[in-house]
Amino acid sequence: VNYDTPACMDGVCYYCGGFVAGLGHENGAWAPCMKGECSYGCGLEYPATAEHEDNEGDGYCDVCWSHLNHTFENGFDPCLGGECSVCWTFVEGKHEYFYPCDPVCINCYEITNPDAAHSVIHVEAKEPTCLESGNIEYWYCEFCGATWLDAECTLNTNLKAIMLPSPNPVIIHVEAKAPTCTENGNIEYWYCELCGYAWLDAECTLNTNLKAVILPAEHTFANPCDTYCVVCEEDVRDPNHTLTYVPCVEPVDCQTPGNIEHWYCEVCEGYFNDENGVNQLNPWYIPITADCVRPEGSADCASVNCLVCGEEIYGYGDHDLGESFPCQGGTCLKCGQKIEGYGCANYDTPACMDGVCYYCGGFVAGLGHENGAWAPCMKGECSYGCGLEYPATAEHVDNEGDGYCDTCWSHLNHTFENGFDPCYGGECSICWTFVAGEHDFEDEFTVDKAPTEEETGLESRHCKNCEAVTDETEIPTIMRGDVNGDGEVTAKDSIAIKKYIKGITDDISFYNADMNGDDEISAKDSNLLKKYLSSF
Repeated sequence: VNYDTPACMDGVCYYCGGFVAGLGHENGAWAPCMKGECSYGCGLEYPATAEHEDNEGDGYCDVCWSHLNHTFENGFDPCLGGECSVCWTFVEGKHEYFYPCDPVCINCYEITNPDAAHSVIHVEAKEPTCLESGNIEYWYCEFCGATWLDAECTLNTNLKAIMLPSPNPVIIHVEAKAPTCTENGNIEYWYCELCGYAWLDAECTLNTNLKAVILPAEHTFANPCDTYCVVCEEDVRDPNHTLTYVPCVEPVDCQTPGNIEHWYCEVCEGYFNDENGVNQLNPWYIPITADCVRPEGSADCASVNCLVCGEEIYGYGDHDLGESFPCQGGTCLKCGQKIEGYGCANYDTPACMDGVCYYCGGFVAGLGHENGAWAPCMKGECSYGCGLEYPATAEHVDNEGDGYCDTCWSHLNHTFENGFDPCYGGECSICWTFVAGEHDFEDEFTVDKAPTEEETGLESRHCKNCEAVTDETEIPTIMRGDVNGDGEVTAKDSIAIKKYIKGITDDISFYNADMNGDDEISAKDSNLLKKYLSSF
């Protein structure tokens, strides 16, 4: 017998101390609409499993006969309760509180909940953003909303005092940018410089993120197998061909061609001569064709039909016209075909000029010159290559103002960012046209090497901008006294030097007239020449 615990629960025998099994709990309520307790007095409560029913409308449950709508004619204290004046059932009251942490009842104003305590929640400090306010570190009660600045809840504050207001957003507009082979691009978007939020519209209503707006960098290939990027023009990856080996097949005849050994890619439809797909082949060189079969004994210059496919085979040999000239025609001695002459041909001079036939030696009239320029504002040359130049007959016109001639599309205002040499020219940095320079030579000759009595000298005209020279002329060896340069020293030379000194003529040999070698022609030289002539 277990006297220490209710019979519904396991226990120990009062006499022998042995185990006594409990009978199990049993709901003492005799109707499902009633709350109940365990019949054995253990205190276990059972909730009602059904609602009260009052179909008769008399204020009593049809199942358990409980009085449903209590009436308190003698008053009802919300804290202490009261007795129903109809069924005499005592209904207990209940203290009420504004918050679970309040110790004082709101009805009786007495401390009826002495163990009440705040349920404190700690809130970490948070920086404000342009979309959301921040706060300093604080603690608050989740029941009553009281707020403190310390964990001990001694420094009171309020939710307004701990808030950090949001700053004004700084919206940045980012233009769309196409990606390159090495740099990412992006679509057009707007973002806040403070919080990092991003949007797809200027009104900042379509949310996105900075990762979603990126267009990744990628290379562009002509086909999936290529290693060569058509944008950056570099090999950026290994080939990725799907290759099939095709062995060499010899042709059967002109109707059934063969092929060389190769590898074929099914993806890019390329042909390669190696198994790694590195060396690509031109498809025209893949087939191996056989020649058509000519009838036996046919002349090599005659056209015949192939014995296999029946198609015409042109002769591969030259016709033999005997003593006739090709320009005049005649009968071929090999095939018997009458060959028409194709006219006299002048190969030695341009077609615009008269000449002699290469074959028969007869006269060939020229076709006349023809200007090869296709626009009147262009300089031209004869189309037949004789070198005859044609000047432009009109000025360039640039009504559109784009720097190009409206007629011939020539670039008019050349720019030489890499420099222009006045003598040798330069390349226009816009249209890449090479513009030739031109030497600017001095009008007067410069003596490059003075003559002596044993060696000739040299004179030329020098370029004003570089070291180029032109009109190089040999200066004869010096023959003192031969002023007129006729190879003799006579009285004529004395007369010539006097005319030079008086300014009547300058047609003399300067070095021959300079009798004393002082690089001047003066009366001294005239007297020395006169003295020289009088010695004979």
